[in-house]
Amino acid sequence: MVQPADEWEQIKSSLPHVDVARTFVYPLTAICGVVILLGQLLRGEWGGGHFFSSLLSMLVRCLALLITYFLVSWSVNQLRVRYLHQKEDMLLSSTLTGFSMALTFALTLFVSLFPELVLFKWILQFYVVYIVWNGVRAIMDVEENSQMTFTLLVSALLLIVPFVVYFVFDKLVL
Repeated sequence: MVQPADEWEQIKSSLPHVDVARTFVYPLTAICGVVILLGQLLRGEWGGGHFFSSLLSMLVRCLALLITYFLVSWSVNQLRVRYLHQKEDMLLSSTLTGFSMALTFALTLFVSLFPELVLFKWILQFYVVYIVWNGVRAIMDVEENSQMTFTLLVSALLLIVPFVVYFVFDKLVL
């Protein structure tokens, strides 16, 4: 996250042998779940029968992260085909999505421990645009005239989808 251009070059050198879901997304989602529960425990939100509501809240957040990964990966692949006129490559699309979600995972961990600083999450999450910009340039053959539009579309998906999924599961389904 600190030097995305350098990190994307390293990621590019490991393609196509990297399984982003298994080596990055699933472990970070599990870590987020543990930290969410730990944060709730430290704030004393488990007493008085709130354990199951805390557990359910953690499951909804983790599910939102996983669904975001799969929906955005699929959407990026479709955007590559339709907008950039490139061939389908789900591995490349999931690599861009998974590693671009590093900021989302970090902010989820941070806000789980310090929920009073949620305003910083809303501000800092826009850094994902810069991460995606560097990722698109490094691992996808995107022409310069399409790079900004493609970056903004992918970034918008990464910012909006987790909110929508969390809202649907937390407010409407449960």
